[in-house]
Amino acid sequence: MRKANRSMARLREAAVAALAVVAAGVVPAAAQERAGAPPQPQGREHVVRRGDTLWDLAGFYLNNPFLWGLIYDANRETVEDPHWIYPSERLRIPPLPPAVPSQTAGPPAAPAETPNAPVSAAPEGAAAEPGAGAEPQPGAQPAVPAAGAAETGRDMPVEAGDYYAAPWLGDETELPAVAELIGTVDRGTADTKLPEMVFRYDRVYLRYTNDARPQVGDRLLLVQTGRFVDGLGSVIVPGGVVTIEAAGESVLTGVVSEQFERIATGALAIPLDTFPGMAGPAQPVEDGIEGKLVAFVEEQPVPGVADQAFIDIGAEQGLAIGDELIAYVPERRAPLGYTETLPPEPVARLRVIRVAANSATVQVESMTHAMLRPGLPVRLVGKVP
Repeated sequence: MRKANRSMARLREAAVAALAVVAAGVVPAAAQERAGAPPQPQGREHVVRRGDTLWDLAGFYLNNPFLWGLIYDANRETVEDPHWIYPSERLRIPPLPPAVPSQTAGPPAAPAETPNAPVSAAPEGAAAEPGAGAEPQPGAQPAVPAAGAAETGRDMPVEAGDYYAAPWLGDETELPAVAELIGTVDRGTADTKLPEMVFRYDRVYLRYTNDARPQVGDRLLLVQTGRFVDGLGSVIVPGGVVTIEAAGESVLTGVVSEQFERIATGALAIPLDTFPGMAGPAQPVEDGIEGKLVAFVEEQPVPGVADQAFIDIGAEQGLAIGDELIAYVPERRAPLGYTETLPPEPVARLRVIRVAANSATVQVESMTHAMLRPGLPVRLVGKVP
């Protein structure tokens, strides 16, 4: 799904250049360098070649195509329209901005865990947990590391960008939409057979959908609706943020100031809520509430770290942004006809990044087994203050 979104987002940027590349048999610059010489150090200059796009350059030099806006911002004197760059233009590739440290106060981070060590192992020299190494008891809970101790050994707070970009499950008919995206200001009328693609920094028109009247300076979240998930609602996918520049009698004019995913005409604009933040690192809890992992945001056969999923417990069950859970394989019979009972096995640590009434969006922070899949039970192990 994400690959498809990226391709659609690049479609218009590369349309003319791609035709030229196909005709001439030329490989884009970024692709040439990926196949040959190592990337230049950040902060260097890049000479545009046929087939290059800001999207590709950001993916190559900055390791994230969604950071193409950094290259555009650094070359506004050269690049008039970020959707079009031309051969022989010289672009400055800026360095990545420094990571912003978390403002959350809390105790020093725990030391990193030993790679590949069992998550239930006690530290060297420490007393073993009661019953450690013994046969599992009926109904035993899987052993897990302390809350806040991910594989990196540091707390991983939820940032505002994680929250606003995270899809959630909800009733599309109950979205508090105040406007609908109907087109761009600068590119004129689009082909009505297909939705028009919209990109960061585009100026756009939105039509009112009810009596609410956003004001100049208001920020609205552009969302679109995806598939329906297991009786919990439709996937609501945030595409980006639009900042209102003018409010007319029948339409609003705004600029897309942030982009998370593909944005197309027909997207609904809802008020941008306030990021709730985290009061501090998650603290360990015992006998936490349990639920189920119902689906991944992007359906895929082999999920991994940083993937996002939906669980069937939410705010009404006490979950909050930053809470930590484990997904685990429950107690089960041994395979191949053996009569032994296998103990519960922790599979992955999950962090809540968005909460709805009876569901939540979680991000995979670490994995201990490649058995993470929909249907596994999840249990709360860390609670933010």
